[in-house]
Amino acid sequence: MRSTVFGLAVVVLLGLSTWSLAQEHAAPHATAATTAHATPHDATAARQPVPPDASPMPGSVIILILGMFLSAAIVGPVVRHHEPEAPPEPSDHDDHGTGAHDHSQGHGHGH
Repeated sequence: MRSTVFGLAVVVLLGLSTWSLAQEHAAPHATAATTAHATPHDATAARQPVPPDASPMPGSVIILILGMFLSAAIVGPVVRHHEPEAPPEPSDHDDHGTGAHDHSQGHGHGH
């Protein structure tokens, strides 16, 4: 179990480090204000907000969440299968799950 958790942690960390390295080497965008033939219309366009590039992060997070649900769906039944059996519930008022006991000794019930 520990090796599985450790392996998943390593995969996640490697994925994040690769993604951050790819972001570090991204080329900067050229703006219209940096060109030699900038006109007033180009200056107005340069001040307009530019939508960001598409990010791979939402898809990665969804895949990670689905993987966690899948692993929980697999691990849950396995853990329940290997769980020790619960002791039987006592059916009698005087039977507290310890078997037969002597009623001559007081056991705290007052009878």
